[in-house]
Amino acid sequence: MSAIRFGAWGLGRIGTVHAKHFSAQAAMYDLVAGCDCEPPKVAKLVAEYHCAGYTRPEEFLADPEVELVVIAT
Repeated sequence: MSAIRFGAWGLGRIGTVHAKHFSAQAAMYDLVAGCDCEPPKVAKLVAEYHCAGYTRPEEFLADPEVELVVIAT
């Protein structure tokens, strides 16, 4: 079974906690994208997880790599 590719929408305190916990289960989940309206939060996630980053929700939701969205906003 391949890992579910997920994206985190909302990169504040809870969103980053979700990203960390889901990513810790690498056999089950693969963080492929993050989205937040604050560019510094997006940049931090991209640097830490080497994933795509978005500030515009419509671009994030259109990313074909994202199979599951964790909403924390």
